Amino acid sequence: MIPTNKNYELKIMIVDDDPVSQTLIAHIIKEIPNARVAAKASSGTLALLKLKTIHIDLVLLDIEMPEIDGVETLRQIKLTWPNLDVIMISAAHGGDADKVITTLESGALEFIPKNIGGGRFREFRLRLLTIMGLVRSRRNHWKELTDPPIKKIQAPKIKVVGIAVSTGGPKALTKVIPRLPADLKAPVFIIQHMPAFITSSLASSLSRKAKIRIKIADHGEPIKPGVVYLARGGEHLLVTNNAKISLNTGPPENSVRPSADVLFRSLPEVYGRKILAVIMTGMGSDGCQGVQQMKAIHGCHCLSQTAASCTVYGMPKSVDQAGLSDEKVPLNLLGDRIVTLVNGD
Repeated sequence: MIPTNKNYELKIMIVDDDPVSQTLIAHIIKEIPNARVAAKASSGTLALLKLKTIHIDLVLLDIEMPEIDGVETLRQIKLTWPNLDVIMISAAHGGDADKVITTLESGALEFIPKNIGGGRFREFRLRLLTIMGLVRSRRNHWKELTDPPIKKIQAPKIKVVGIAVSTGGPKALTKVIPRLPADLKAPVFIIQHMPAFITSSLASSLSRKAKIRIKIADHGEPIKPGVVYLARGGEHLLVTNNAKISLNTGPPENSVRPSADVLFRSLPEVYGRKILAVIMTGMGSDGCQGVQQMKAIHGCHCLSQTAASCTVYGMPKSVDQAGLSDEKVPLNLLGDRIVTLVNGD
């Protein structure tokens, strides 16, 4: 059970073969109240040995290391300590994209590019502080969550599906997208907050698991039913009034690009009220304003992932608290509910 004492000390292990990175990360951790570096390890092998003797709440794990890499280290951590939070922190590049996606689908809480040189350090520091603060908060305010009774209500025949997802998303999507049939009678747009260089690997990984076609959205292409369009990292995705895809690099919204709010605002002009908004696990509130605006213009149907099935109950919580969710659906039933609302099966 996760401790609920607000004075509970968050014990962190840094696993990185670069001593400079270890030192910089340790300095950042000092900024988190009631958190400390309880252990360091220069390899996955050493980390696994230390986890057997030291209680750790959070592991900051590099991907490229000697002996066994971060992918295998994470796999072994999850086998023995399935509830241990792990954040992947790596100077990963395009060639490592598949490894990053593997770790996220295997249960890593998040991936943060390790930009510790030049002007990128501030960005790295802020992202790391945000995620560690989330872990800290989960332990301070955790309580046993149970899914509410499922209530299915009448909805208009859906013509388009927009999915907003962030932290915990790659793993959650593997439970939803494979449930969608190849003949789904609507297009599906996914706004997943992640670095641009791993978007294609996410699309490829989901394609190997799914029946429905999955592709990265291209600017100007016509929208077709039975296709899942994944937004590129770093680009907003929206729908034009001639039912084509438009991409842009406008300012981030809710501190993210792509933003679900941008997508959602563009849908009513093309699809009226026959829109299904699906708000899944993630930090922040991206998607909430978009759902609110869609409902104010024509209406839409909104599914929110239940708190108990979320890695992070942030984005779904925002629509739940605003009274915008029409149905709260656990992750294991979310894909089937989308199919029912679109195909009527």
